[in-house]
Amino acid sequence: PPPPRRMEEGVQANLDRFDVYTMGCHLAADDAARVLRNRGGEQNHIGSVFMRYSSFARCTRDLGATTGGSDATGTGEDAAADRVQGEGVKDKGGGSKGEGGIHYLEVQCGGWGSPVYCMVGVSCSGDTDYDYVTYPQGSVVWCQDGKLAYQWEFGGRRPHRGAFVRTKERAFEYNDRIGVLVDRKRRKVGFVLNGKLLDDLTVYDLPLEAPCHFIASLYDVGSELVMTDEEACRKTLEGMDWETWRRVEPPAGMIDETRGKGGIF
Repeated sequence: PPPPRRMEEGVQANLDRFDVYTMGCHLAADDAARVLRNRGGEQNHIGSVFMRYSSFARCTRDLGATTGGSDATGTGEDAAADRVQGEGVKDKGGGSKGEGGIHYLEVQCGGWGSPVYCMVGVSCSGDTDYDYVTYPQGSVVWCQDGKLAYQWEFGGRRPHRGAFVRTKERAFEYNDRIGVLVDRKRRKVGFVLNGKLLDDLTVYDLPLEAPCHFIASLYDVGSELVMTDEEACRKTLEGMDWETWRRVEPPAGMIDETRGKGGIF
């Protein structure tokens, strides 16, 4: 049998809460803010009802400032739940923590609506007006149809052009578990589908020293994103291809926008 995979140390998983930054009422953060739901209602933003389809929720924790699992947002029962949720995963990975750690958000597509046009990702924008025709400035998002998209002038190395093309193999559907992986030490962001790292969507050389938050968007009324429980989240992390994730250099075919300087700007 193949040797067991060594899980990365310092992983802080599902310590977040959803917070809705939108002028409309169609997005809601329910069940202790661990469920993002599209409950319907028009989003009359700048005179356009279309904007409701592209409003984002932002998670509460600033990944750029977090130094440990106990820093999660919330008090009382919420904070206690945060600590239990995070410590179980961190202990399994070796117990280290700090700014060089890895942050992971995993949600499951649920509700009675379709996940069509759903997006998950990361934003380093300080703007809290999260109503966009596409996605926020300073963000990297994974779209439901399997493609990558971003508005981030980071000057780094990004996936080959095939990553920006929709594909069934990378698309996610109802009941799928989708994850966003932020590695501040290695300065990269990756995406996980049902426990499998989508290595061809990993983005390198991101300026993760800036304030950074997980973000998500829902298009269809009745659709939901539900944060997975500790057991499911740990199963994902233990089964991931961490050797591929630890790779310093990106795979062949990456588009180098640093003019050969790698992570030097």
